[in-house]
Amino acid sequence: MGYKKDEIEAYKTIDSSYYIIDVEIEPQYKDILDNINTCITNYINNPSNIIEPKNINSLVLLLKDINRKVISKLPLKDYKGYYNNIDMLNILWDIYTNICYKFLIKPTLLRYNIFIGINKSTINEWIKGNISNKLYTESAKKWLAECESTLYDEAINTGNIGCIFALKANYGYRDNYIINITEDQEKTKTVEEIAMDYTNQLPDNNTNNIDF
Repeated sequence: MGYKKDEIEAYKTIDSSYYIIDVEIEPQYKDILDNINTCITNYINNPSNIIEPKNINSLVLLLKDINRKVISKLPLKDYKGYYNNIDMLNILWDIYTNICYKFLIKPTLLRYNIFIGINKSTINEWIKGNISNKLYTESAKKWLAECESTLYDEAINTGNIGCIFALKANYGYRDNYIINITEDQEKTKTVEEIAMDYTNQLPDNNTNNIDF
């Protein structure tokens, strides 16, 4: 979604409470959420830190700060160094995506890697099913699907060229991939036609925030 300058300026005036994450969470994990929210509040209230919607660098610096002060201390691995707490990883995914949406930025697996401190190849192996505990494969595919969904929804709603190209490059969408324009309309278009329709409506920097 494209945001105008005055809309972004409005978000800048929101106090730190706006960025507090409120998700349904099991009681045993409440301390994690509280610690992350404390970290977010302290980070935002530090005048030397830049907090700006649609600013990926701003988001990444916050994610790294949370990882250093909270995530890195969590019991996510066994004594051999293997991840063994998929429930906690799923909760952290929900928290991570909520942070992204607060910043008006689409979630990506790459930034989740930064948030958790996990190697990119590890999640790729989970997605491929190369792990004995298939709950990891199911979860990783769910995370990937949410990333795809945010791109797909924006491509449908705004014709964002960057999202369209990302869908083709990362999710196997084809030039002749048929999609419905509205629920009550039979008309269909290819991704290329959508791009042509909306080229003149997109902000100059519309593709800057697309990454995986």
